[in-house]
Amino acid sequence: MPQVFWKYKNLSGTDYDINLYHGDISRHVIVYIGQEIIKIDFSVLGDKEYSFMLGEELFKLSIEYIKGKTNYTLVNVGKEQKILPFGASRTINKQRTIELIIGFVVFIIILLISYYLRIS
Repeated sequence: MPQVFWKYKNLSGTDYDINLYHGDISRHVIVYIGQEIIKIDFSVLGDKEYSFMLGEELFKLSIEYIKGKTNYTLVNVGKEQKILPFGASRTINKQRTIELIIGFVVFIIILLISYYLRIS
């Protein structure tokens, strides 16, 4: 039972929770914002796109089947901005943190080596 969640905050500060349910067996699709269902589609077996408005902004939600895997993409059409699923940004932040720590350790090692070369 694939479920995907996105969080979006528009320029006026309104928070939106965009949710997608895509049944494993039935392949039915339900898209809802908060508690309000905005799209229902039955037996989605191929690629599909859904367009909807959040406030004054147009969004496009895509379902694509690539090599047996289903990809879900949410794009703010006006800004041409891809919205990452909730939780995906955390993995990017973890990766960025690891890169910063490694960079800091390398910097400290270079400082220590240059300090010991000056003493010698």
